Amino acid sequence: MPLHVIRRRTPALAILAGLAVGMAMLGVLLSSAISGRMVSRSGNVKPYIVTGRSC
Repeated sequence: MPLHVIRRRTPALAILAGLAVGMAMLGVLLSSAISGRMVSRSGNVKPYIVTGRSC
């Protein structure tokens, strides 16, 4: 990507927004994978629902 495009405000903000959304989606993916493993190990869903709801 040419630097003169990134120096302009609108494309730079679009790139930053895309990076932020991508990082947020990665966090959701990781947290759902971890919580899925925890639920499958314990066999109980209810404690995780109550804990997640209270946060």
